[in-house]
Amino acid sequence: TINENTKHIIEDVEEEFKGLNFKYLLRTLKTLNSKIKMFSSKIYEYDTSNSVTPELKILSDEFYENIEILDRIISNNNEDICWAYFRKNSVVTFHCSPRDLSKFLSNYIFNERCRGVICSATLEFNNSFDYFMEELGLNDLDNINIKTSVHKSPFLYDEQMKLFLYQTRLDINSQDYTDSLASQIFLYRKKINTRILVLCTSYNQIISFNNYFRKQNINDNIFYQLPSSNRSFLIKKYLKEKNSILFGTSSFWEGIDLPGKDVETLWITKIPFSNPKDPLFISQSEKYISKGKNSFINYSLPDATIKLKQGFGRLIRNLNDYGICILSDPRLSNKKYGKVILDSLPMHSILYSDINDVILKTTNFLEEFK
Repeated sequence: TINENTKHIIEDVEEEFKGLNFKYLLRTLKTLNSKIKMFSSKIYEYDTSNSVTPELKILSDEFYENIEILDRIISNNNEDICWAYFRKNSVVTFHCSPRDLSKFLSNYIFNERCRGVICSATLEFNNSFDYFMEELGLNDLDNINIKTSVHKSPFLYDEQMKLFLYQTRLDINSQDYTDSLASQIFLYRKKINTRILVLCTSYNQIISFNNYFRKQNINDNIFYQLPSSNRSFLIKKYLKEKNSILFGTSSFWEGIDLPGKDVETLWITKIPFSNPKDPLFISQSEKYISKGKNSFINYSLPDATIKLKQGFGRLIRNLNDYGICILSDPRLSNKKYGKVILDSLPMHSILYSDINDVILKTTNFLEEFK
């Protein structure tokens, strides 16, 4: 029995899915794909206004890609990692990914014929590009000239923001920890009239916050990203009020631009370590272990640090921005690796154990910008 919303790595299709004739299904889908191609070619001839052809081509390509994925799963090629995702209502989706994407990148994109620039604010780890180049397979290329350069941020972080770090002995996986954070967020929101973006590391964590506030009968202007949520719709509702709270997970750590007063308080609840049961994480960890490397030091820690830097970057988006960032994960101060992560940030943090201290310092800081 496999629980809902879990991912299961597929080792042997025939053994693990007895009763399902995948090979017959694959042959049927390939036959159907051939007929769709024939049908499409006829439509192309008569679609003079080009109103149907583009959409049909997209759907046809997606159908073919799904057939390819199923073919790779059945082939059980050791170069791929395949898994089944068991969703609610007995829905199962199948997925496949190369175990080592760096080979593809180095063969087809980053080679001696390639010229280009890779630019981002989060490529470095521990003052080095080694992790980034390892992940992209650039370390294995002998015939290309790679130059690296670091350009410091134009933002004046020490003047534009305050960074607070929660110091506690609470177990981060305990309900006491979640309740403590929820209580802090509620007290902070009562005293500080800003929009708050709370970055979480899982839907379960967001659900726990939702349950806490619901029991306290606190619902005004609090929005939660759940599996069925639409990110754009959530942001639209969040921006309608000046003191709203938005609890978001993975897709809110990067790729969103909320400048100025759209986010004046950023709350990061946990170090964004990848789920150790995630198939892609397992595959990448095995790659480092096979090379005789420590998978935590060489993969988990750099990966989490870069993700945290991306989340941190949601607060200060331009030279006129200002705000507060609160890091609630006590491992940042209690664990040795916490210093490595903190050193990747562009400013020093202020320790706190009582949220009222943060509220007082935040009030004084925000007064400077009025």
